[in-house]
Amino acid sequence: MKRTFTILPMLALLAISCHSKPTFEEARSKIKAQNEKLHQVIATKNTALLEEVYAKDANFLAPGAGIVKGRDSIIALWKSGLGNMLEMHSETTDINGTPEVVYEVGVVQTKIKISRKDKDTVFTYKAKYSNVWKRDEKGEYRLAVDIWNDFN
Repeated sequence: MKRTFTILPMLALLAISCHSKPTFEEARSKIKAQNEKLHQVIATKNTALLEEVYAKDANFLAPGAGIVKGRDSIIALWKSGLGNMLEMHSETTDINGTPEVVYEVGVVQTKIKISRKDKDTVFTYKAKYSNVWKRDEKGEYRLAVDIWNDFN
């Protein structure tokens, strides 16, 4: 009987530790990996990766456009413009929050090909961004708000 009382608290402690929240550094690392998936989408044109990045109820706020609501609508928008995107590089300049909700601020450069008549031109689009990441029920971080503005 005494052994049972000793084992039960240990099992409870083990169960709690298995479901503990991630540290902020773990959150930062997971978000960095999610950003790499966005870079891969442009490099490989594999839009299926976007399902792993955006929350189901995400908001996508591009400059000069209305709010695009929901992962499926956001993926459709990516598909419509992805063909001309050649590569993307982003740099996080600030990241903070809690292990459950994290905000990220940074700069992004995207090389885009514009085809006109018989000539292709490549230019680099530069913007600043702010993302809000939410931790979902599986413990993964998903983009809840994706917003950016041009550099002037």
